[in-house]
Formats: sequence, C-alpha cells, structure tokens
Amino acid sequence: MRNKITKVTLFYILGLMLSLSISGCSTGNLNASPSSSFRSNAEAQHATIATQHNTQEPDRRTVEPGTSPILTPTESLLSLVIEQDSIPVGDHLVYYDWSSESLYLLSEDETLQDQKISDRWGSISRNTEHFAFIRNNNSLVIVDLVNDANKQIPLTLECNNLPSWSPDGERLAIECEDSIYIFSNADQSLRQLTNWAQRSVDSFLSPQWSPDGKWVAYSYRQLSSLQLTPEDGVYLLEVDCLNEDSTCKERIQGVYFPYSDDMIKSWSPDSQYLGVFDQTKSIRILDISTHEVRNVLENLDYIDGLAWSLDGNWLTYSIDGQIFKISPEGGVPVLVAEDKGYVVSWISKTAK
Repeated sequence: MRNKITKVTLFYILGLMLSLSISGCSTGNLNASPSSSFRSNAEAQHATIATQHNTQEPDRRTVEPGTSPILTPTESLLSLVIEQDSIPVGDHLVYYDWSSESLYLLSEDETLQDQKISDRWGSISRNTEHFAFIRNNNSLVIVDLVNDANKQIPLTLECNNLPSWSPDGERLAIECEDSIYIFSNADQSLRQLTNWAQRSVDSFLSPQWSPDGKWVAYSYRQLSSLQLTPEDGVYLLEVDCLNEDSTCKERIQGVYFPYSDDMIKSWSPDSQYLGVFDQTKSIRILDISTHEVRNVLENLDYIDGLAWSLDGNWLTYSIDGQIFKISPEGGVPVLVAEDKGYVVSWISKTAK
C-alpha cells in the first residue's frame, strides 16, 4: 500500500510542477478535505462515471505463448507445486500464515486443521483442479492438479497480487500495471478487460470473478488525484464485453462502495451478493439485483481476509490470525479458530 500511495503522490507533484511551469497561475485548493461520499443511486453513479472516465481506443493486448518450457518437478521447483492429494474431499477454508509463508486448510466441520497445501502465495480454483500464482511480477505459473502438470507463461506486462479464477477454471482475472486483464489458459492470451484505462491516470485493482462467471468486481482509484474522489470505489463489469467490438466501459456498474486501500471483496456462491470491507470500516453486502447495500458488521478497525462460505450461510473473516464467521443477515460473530492466518477463500473437492 505504501508503494501505491507513493505512486499517487509522485504523479500529483509532477502534475503540479508542470502546471506551475506553464501558467504560473493558482495551484488549486490543496486544503480540500478527502471525499468519502457514497452514492446510493446506481444509475446516477453510472452516468457520472461514464463522463469522468476518459475514453480511448480499446487496447486488447495479448501475450505470446513464448518458448518457456513446461516445468519439471525438480528439487528447486518443489516449493512451487501444490499436490492434489494434499486436499481432502469436502469443503475447506483456505488461509495464509505469514509466519510460515504457506497456505493451509481448515475443514468446514473443523475436524481438519493446519493441513499445509503449499508454501506459495497462490490462488486455488474452487473445484481444486488448478493452482496459479504470479512469479517475480513477470510470469504466470499454472499448476494442473488433475494431470500433475505445471507450466510457466512469460508476461510482457508487470502483474501482481492474487489472480482470480473463473468458475470453469479456464481463465484468470489478473491485475497488471494498474489495469485488469483476462488470461485464457487455452491459448495463453491476455486481454485487457478495463480497456479504457489510461496509464498514470487510472488504477484498477484486485479483481474478483463471480461464481456464475458473469461479473468481475474490482476496485478503482484515480491516480491523478491525491485525494479520494466520489468515483473511487468498487465496480462490476460484465466479462463477455470482451466478445464485442467496443470498449468494455459501457458495461460497468457502480460505484457501490467508497474506496480504501484495505478494502476486501468476496462473492456469495450464487453470485447474487458481493460482500465488501470498505472505507466505512464495516463488512457490507451489495444485492446485485436491487443495487441496495446493507451493513452486516460495523465498527471494525480492520480485517485482513474475507470469504463467503460455499453454502452461503456464513461470511468468514480474519483479524490478526483469528478467524470468525457471521451470518450475512448480521448478528454476533462466532470465533472459529485462533492463531491461524488470514482468510483467502473457500474451496470444495468432490470424490472421483
């Protein structure tokens, strides 16, 4: 987060210096307070964003498959591989322990605890058939857990953070250079989803693919402004816009939650709701059909993980190694486990 703040500040200072050198006139109101306004009318917000976001020709960049060989399970590669056999049948909560830098499982009935599955920070598809992570910001490693095959795809863009799997396990939503891209495992193409983005102006972060495959939820932040604006927050974008001959900007919905650097998003298993921890320091839920937002749990200093259970009955969240669950309808949180790590996702493995 510190790097993101530094980046925003640098662009603001450079823009200020350029303005002074050209006109020598007023530098604007530097004392204006940060905006935290939240607009409840989704249609009005959509109209506002459509006028605020700069339009440019769609940038449908692709990544050539390259000549990177299929990875072989050598001793140096063992730390990159997650084994399918390490994941038991059933529903499991995935959490990450910072001290050991590893991913672990906690079974829904809590009979299985501290089952280590990988010492890599990566993303497991919900059906547990694939595992993916970004390596050194310039390559994507995909592990096929069914066929015990691994491959590394070189990227021409600098990518980071945790990829988000499509429900069929065939595509990934990835954050690359302040924009959201869709990677196809079939042809190794990388296509820009937020294809109206302008470098050094817009920042699109933390994509989350909906379980029905229709939406990608993401966070947006204007890099050109040092202060938060009403346009900064969470948006939804229909992924099939990539099949059309136009910019995907026309298919966005939002803004639904005010932006903060520590915001976290999680979809309900039926894709009807999006749970978010946002600037209000609350866990809140967006109803996708009505566009209404309601609070689930308020007055939280912060949380470091959030994931919806696969049966839809619980929102699981973590604070400093403690894992809690709470009903989407609200109520009193229940402590699930202590001294674990932060919540990443829920996965399910069925018997073959």
